[in-house]
Amino acid sequence: MKKLVLAVLLAAPMVASAADGEVCIAKTVQPTSEHGQALSNDTRFECLAAGKDTTIPEIYKKGWKVISQFPQMIPDATTGLQRTRWTLVIEKI
Repeated sequence: MKKLVLAVLLAAPMVASAADGEVCIAKTVQPTSEHGQALSNDTRFECLAAGKDTTIPEIYKKGWKVISQFPQMIPDATTGLQRTRWTLVIEKI
């Protein structure tokens, strides 16, 4: 009987859950120098699921982790000029 139960358990399909992920964009702020905005724990991000006004430490406290971060050129809505903003790819832990 034990062998039968073990065989059934081993033959059962493994359930895999897909991780939730999303892209977050840093909020626009006036750079403090000509080199632009440095990424820090105070940098504010707009994320759909992780929060509209959140920081990297807050993202981790909400159960997400940063998979990747990089600068991204985004057109400014008012001036049309390209602005560099930090972009995060995050995944639910």
